[in-house]
Amino acid sequence: EGKDHIDLAARYSHYIDEWEFGFTFFSGTGRDPTDFTPTSVSPDGEPIVVPVYSLINQIGLDGQAFFGDWTWKLEAANIEVRSGDKKGINSFKTVGGFEYTLVGIADSNLDIGFVVEYHYSDERIITTIFDNDLATALRFVLNDAQSTEVLAGFTTDADTQTIGSFVEASRRLGDSWTIEAQLRTFHGAKENRPLYSFRFDDFAQIDLNYHF
Repeated sequence: EGKDHIDLAARYSHYIDEWEFGFTFFSGTGRDPTDFTPTSVSPDGEPIVVPVYSLINQIGLDGQAFFGDWTWKLEAANIEVRSGDKKGINSFKTVGGFEYTLVGIADSNLDIGFVVEYHYSDERIITTIFDNDLATALRFVLNDAQSTEVLAGFTTDADTQTIGSFVEASRRLGDSWTIEAQLRTFHGAKENRPLYSFRFDDFAQIDLNYHF
């Protein structure tokens, strides 16, 4: 709207024994779009849209607890839209889960973690791909000098059974280089669901990074 806005962010964190927790506050231009506005139509007849980023207030909490080989995690946030067509709407989203780690498989340096997460959003502001989804994964940590890790798993939409699979891996190469790789695929997306737009977006990516 031709106006300047100053963003404000704050966080408080603390721990008590096995518990770590934090509280967050943000006021300013949201980093996620609250709407999409059609601007024109492509030669193929598809609408061309631009994202709308509204002013928001967001409060959140996050925490994790460590009990032996178990790690429990929770993140939650409430978002209030302060501008645009959705001004005054409040939305809630959360993700929570746990990881159980088997340490030193077969007397080796290998650790294997079993990861389970649940993602929820009430979608009052905008439709999201993580509105009612369960993620399960295995984490392999080699505990070697190169800090080799591999995470592989699936996300499943509880409403439509749409499945996304992923593999992420990283490894140090010497003192200054790291290599990272990821693979993502999507299966069974229905036309009326957000993941349908990703049906042709399976991809593999490799990154080589230099640190100095």
